[in-house]
Amino acid sequence: MENEANCAFINDDKWFRYRAAAIIVEDGCVLLAGNEKEDYLYSVGGAVHHGETAEEAVKREVFEETGVEYAVDHLAVIHGNFLKVMVPGCNSPTRWRSRSTDSWRPASHC
Repeated sequence: MENEANCAFINDDKWFRYRAAAIIVEDGCVLLAGNEKEDYLYSVGGAVHHGETAEEAVKREVFEETGVEYAVDHLAVIHGNFLKVMVPGCNSPTRWRSRSTDSWRPASHC
């Protein structure tokens, strides 16, 4: 991979990140990942890097998170959101929270 920067942008007070995730079904069960600090589940996946296809990204992310190499069967869902996140005590709305690491990451300085 030439450029491992995520495909993401911030425009005014809206944040977007291109994410690819897998729906893994084995023996009638769906594999979901959990968060150790908060009580929620999410699909295994992550950000698509510049120059990477969604299929390449989901294969990489699934392997990084599970240690198993899965084949991509077919595209199931396309879902997009633009997030508006305000951080208490920060005058700038251009900060976002990483759910995978449970930490605040600046998109610009406060």
